[in-house]
Amino acid sequence: MTANTQYKFVIALAINVSGTPTKSSFHQTAMGKKFFGPLPFLLSTLLAVALLGDGVDSCIDSDAPFNFTCPIGLVLNQLNSVHNKQRNERTWSFGCAAAPNEANPTDCHWTMDYVNKWHEDLMFKCVPNYVIAGFVSCFSNDKADKRFKFKCCSHSGYTYTLCDEETTDYINESGATLDCIVPSGKVLTGLISMYDTDTKDRRWSFTFHGYSPN
Repeated sequence: MTANTQYKFVIALAINVSGTPTKSSFHQTAMGKKFFGPLPFLLSTLLAVALLGDGVDSCIDSDAPFNFTCPIGLVLNQLNSVHNKQRNERTWSFGCAAAPNEANPTDCHWTMDYVNKWHEDLMFKCVPNYVIAGFVSCFSNDKADKRFKFKCCSHSGYTYTLCDEETTDYINESGATLDCIVPSGKVLTGLISMYDTDTKDRRWSFTFHGYSPN
């Protein structure tokens, strides 16, 4: 698998899907069906359904939980989110790609619990030398907010390049579209989120690192 192999997903429903994609593009949307094809990432309009993971039902008073994880060995390299003002929630989409420098991060774990409380700030980083490859969220209609878990993966012998650490400013305004693309040669390692009680929405900041063998 090359570093140029990429996959795109949009999260909405929680339905189990089996199988591992290889060199195909995917686009995942609400109420969508699953299609496969060899189209490149930027031209792909293909559909797939979301994955339901363990522990989502532990999020009390929740609606429309989802669990997204990149195919094994791939990591998150793109995040997009559109805010729905009527429902006071966001629809998320994700892109996955091979990690830089031929890394194959397959040693993975999920956070044990949700990393944020309702209406409180979120500050999360993977443990050192792990990169983000998955996302669990549950949404509460009553609280108009989401709680999150994250999947972090590593490749033995690969470490962060600390001089290449980068943390963005908040890249979206409350109620506005969010677009994040991981810089070339880097991996996503952390996220910060601030809840806005007026708009009932979150602003997001992201942390990236270089990733290379020792």
